[in-house]
Amino acid sequence: MTLATSAAPAGARSWATLARTEGTIAELAGALGLSPGTTRNHLSAIMRKLDAGSRIEAIRTAEEQGWI
Repeated sequence: MTLATSAAPAGARSWATLARTEGTIAELAGALGLSPGTTRNHLSAIMRKLDAGSRIEAIRTAEEQGWI
């Protein structure tokens, strides 16, 4: 997948920022007022959009693209 440097995939900026936040899924969910399952689904979706195998890889991609 080729990512344009000017535009993040829908929601990528906000969820990459979320992925950057340290903590477990349960901790992130609590901070956001979401269930752990919903939080996990959102993180999985952004990782899929960024073709990332981990939160760290998603963060790296978003930083390299200038989204966060």
